[in-house]
Amino acid sequence: MGVEPALKCGLPQLAMSNHLERNILNRGLDFLEKSYVSQLGIFRIHYSTTDENHSVDASELIDGIPKYVFEAGIAADSAYHILIDEMGFLPPVPDNGIDGDELDIYIKNWGGTVYAYTYFDDAGSPTYLVIDNDFAEPGYTTHGLDAMRVTVAHEFFHMVQLRLSAPLGSLNGNTFWFEMSSVWFEDACYPEVNDYLAYTPYVLTNPSPALDGFGIAMYGHGLFCKVLDKELGWNGDTHIVKDIWSHLSANDALDVINQRLESNLWNSSLENQMGHYSLYNFFVGSRSKAQEYYEDANLMTAFEIQETEIVQPFPFSINLMIPPLQNIYRAYRPLEYGQHYVSLNHDTPDNFKGWILQEDPFSNMEITDQLTHDYTSFGDIGNEHIVYFALSNAQSDATLDISFSFEGETIPLKDALISSFPNPLYINSNILSLKVMVDASGNFPLTLYNINGQEILWEYRQISEGIHFIDIEFPTHLSSGVYFVKLNLYTASIVHRIIWIK
Repeated sequence: MGVEPALKCGLPQLAMSNHLERNILNRGLDFLEKSYVSQLGIFRIHYSTTDENHSVDASELIDGIPKYVFEAGIAADSAYHILIDEMGFLPPVPDNGIDGDELDIYIKNWGGTVYAYTYFDDAGSPTYLVIDNDFAEPGYTTHGLDAMRVTVAHEFFHMVQLRLSAPLGSLNGNTFWFEMSSVWFEDACYPEVNDYLAYTPYVLTNPSPALDGFGIAMYGHGLFCKVLDKELGWNGDTHIVKDIWSHLSANDALDVINQRLESNLWNSSLENQMGHYSLYNFFVGSRSKAQEYYEDANLMTAFEIQETEIVQPFPFSINLMIPPLQNIYRAYRPLEYGQHYVSLNHDTPDNFKGWILQEDPFSNMEITDQLTHDYTSFGDIGNEHIVYFALSNAQSDATLDISFSFEGETIPLKDALISSFPNPLYINSNILSLKVMVDASGNFPLTLYNINGQEILWEYRQISEGIHFIDIEFPTHLSSGVYFVKLNLYTASIVHRIIWIK
């Protein structure tokens, strides 16, 4: 993953600090000699042009205000409009006139170690932000105004969240929900910036880190809120993320997430959404599918999945342990061609979700079914096919022990023609279907000759391992007579005689 990016936010560290260290009333920042009230009059941005720890570049001004400060006001007003006016959240708690009547944003040089801090005492207390002065250091993944914009959006959502709840005491685990939802909001405000992508490698892994873990993966798990947004989104005038926040208070975030998902408003569950999450995280990078899942999936790096061979005799059984709130992925490759089936060996555990996917020799990836103890068929597959499993455990306190088995019947393959139809061919039925058995996939030359050995048609056909129908459109302008189709495979050259009646 290279050098670890800067912390997107200092809230987790403040959540573990005592109240005196936060100094909501005595901020120690009143020495900043300048301030600017945003265009909507909601925010006051405090800055300096002389103090090296708090100064901003004043070489470019807008209405006499440094551009960086002016743009910070626009970003804050925009975040307020989206979250309060459009989504219906309650605004942050006023601070009773400290440093002005507006919500306060202070500017400080954090030196590439952290993007910003949201300072607070407790749930329902006033809050204020301290953001970096230029985002120029190498520690930041995104720099300049774009980094400032996503940071202001991220931290303003924390100000709103802290009116409802605080990640304190025994519920420090709730910090994951503060961070993942703020990452989701920053990208919703500025989808073109994509700062969050620097943190996705920490969750696009096999296995994934636990959904409620503490650390840099919290920012990568902003992807989970993207899943909630895309799968559930709005119900009337209520968004799923707002609904969860509205019920959080001092409760455990995981409990509230599951309770709200299972409510009549959403008719879902954490199990279902973790299952979706495992699929979304599978279809990234080289496996992405044209924005069918994440809109930026092609910009993410796909994790590797080590393959295991399906060995004979059947049944071929697999036992897996899935840790709490994690997704794991497995890949299996048949050794022999034939019918393959899979099913769970016992009752499906609670809070388990398993998806079965199949990749053909030409890298086409499709979802086959969900993994249950009913048999799922893959049809005729061989050693150039791969069967994938995306498995998730939605339990927060228990590892799941699951077992499933492959069944089936296999046959030895060889390069051969099995049958053809119709023959003779007629003007109103000029599609010849050859049923062929192919030992190994390839791009094979197909040629049509007349009785004198003259080549009439030549092309390559991509054929995968197994038994397939190859359709040939016979040229209708040819005169009646005897013709020959030749298909060159790796170990055989198939020549088939055709009678054409016009």
